[in-house]
Amino acid sequence: MSDAARKLEETDPHSDVTVLPPLAGPLYEKIEPEFVRSLDTIRVALYQNYPQADFALVERAFHFAYDAHKNQRRLSGEPYITHLMSVAEILADLHMREDVIAAGLLHDVVEDTETTMDQLRAAFGEGVAKMVDGVTKIPELKYESKEKQQAENLHKMLLSMVNDLRVILIKFADRLHNMRTIGHMNRRQQERIANETMDVYAPLAHRLGVYQVKWELEDLAFKVLDPRAYHELAEKVSLNAPSASASFNASARAFKQSCARLE
Repeated sequence: MSDAARKLEETDPHSDVTVLPPLAGPLYEKIEPEFVRSLDTIRVALYQNYPQADFALVERAFHFAYDAHKNQRRLSGEPYITHLMSVAEILADLHMREDVIAAGLLHDVVEDTETTMDQLRAAFGEGVAKMVDGVTKIPELKYESKEKQQAENLHKMLLSMVNDLRVILIKFADRLHNMRTIGHMNRRQQERIANETMDVYAPLAHRLGVYQVKWELEDLAFKVLDPRAYHELAEKVSLNAPSASASFNASARAFKQSCARLE
């Protein structure tokens, strides 16, 4: 039994995760153990919400992304796949189905590698390909000021371009992990991205009911824009803060209900 499955069994003795086959064999022999463990964590999270899910789809998406991005690294020096795995974990924690998690793993392959949309469609079907295409077509925001009207216009632009809320959620997960790792950028980039996150992405997450994502985006942006005030406030509220995991699960349930009509 995997570590992730063992932890689930300890917290929920009635959960039979032994039905998940181990991630072993020739496909996994040359993959770093930390990525195998991360993939297993995603599978277990998916199993908790959808025991009958197509786990093979997520595994195929992982291998496809791993191969496509194998020569790419982030500013931190880490393999690029670490970002994609983190995006997929966020989506799994938000109770998304396997096709959304697969799209999260694949969301950069068309934009950042030589993979074409036709190849992606042939490998994963129209549904996953459309979500990846939707994320790819969301433009880089031309964010220049904190004017309320401009932020509102950006909200409307994003929503008008995306007719599937799951695409926006993948973008949220992408932005959330980028904010978690923003320390590797220079100060000017950090401030620009933090302002954009605070004024555009966090309010949009609130509007769509993804409250835990909204709260974390605001916290991370605030930490960049005013570190001293952030730490003073964090110290004051730490004793009264609700459980992050409980809040995240509540947010996930709310968004899952709003997405049900899309299936």
